[in-house]
Amino acid sequence: MLVVSACGGGGSGNTDEFDLQDNGTVSVESGQLLDVSMAAEVAEEASTEMFEASGFTPPGDEGESMVAIDNGDLLPMIFASDTNVDMDFARSGAALVAQLNEALALPADINVRFSDCGEANAFYAPREGNEGNPAVAEGGAIFICHELNELFSNFFTDPDQAFATSVFVIMHELGHALVNQLELPVLGIEESYVDGIAAVFLGESGLSVGSVLAGWFFANQGQAPFFDTHRAGPQRLGDLACWGVGADPDLLQDPVIDSISQQLVVTGRRCSEEYNQQLRGLQSVLGDNIRGGLTDLIVLSDESDQE
Repeated sequence: MLVVSACGGGGSGNTDEFDLQDNGTVSVESGQLLDVSMAAEVAEEASTEMFEASGFTPPGDEGESMVAIDNGDLLPMIFASDTNVDMDFARSGAALVAQLNEALALPADINVRFSDCGEANAFYAPREGNEGNPAVAEGGAIFICHELNELFSNFFTDPDQAFATSVFVIMHELGHALVNQLELPVLGIEESYVDGIAAVFLGESGLSVGSVLAGWFFANQGQAPFFDTHRAGPQRLGDLACWGVGADPDLLQDPVIDSISQQLVVTGRRCSEEYNQQLRGLQSVLGDNIRGGLTDLIVLSDESDQE
């Protein structure tokens, strides 16, 4: 989603209003800034219960340093909400974002704002066209709307599943930011491209279930227009379920995920190979911008994961 113009006010109750090229005007109510800090402080104040339950670990090998010059960070900011959302979603999401700074080298700071937006949404706003807007850092801004996390918590009965889906969305929007900041080459539709980025980041972080759950959520939100930039819900579910179980075949022990995967068997998709193709591609384009690469070993399978 491209933010083409923006204006903002001042004070604790300020409103940042963005004219979105494809969605009309969305008013982002900043409200009271609850938490804005660097990695260690955000992680320390996060809801450790939800964050630790996710099992998230940043991708890459911590033992190897990045060659790329690191001139930026993901800067999480948590704003108060007028919704009924559990703020643990934002606190745990902020902790996750902070940990990603240990794995990524960025050319400029990117704000990651957990705030009310007036709709259930998430989007990346590039710096271009938003110069002078305090909400958008030099490397742009990622908006994770409280309304969307509230929708996740209402859709899933298990809060851990809802949070895993929220993590996928964070990674998806991070994918848009990386495309913009690192000028990654995109062949095809960017939305599908960053779905692949998100699936790999989750797969290499031990949270690939988030990809499958996100696909399930999207498939149950009604039919997107076939000319939309996103894949239609069932197609998106097919992609994300395939890449999720391709990263972690143990997910097939869950009867619901196994049921979904059986449809992939019918179509003959080789999910391990698809996932590893995504992984190799992301390794290639990110290069030394990620610590130690995304993985130490890629094992290609000649057989489908759904056997």
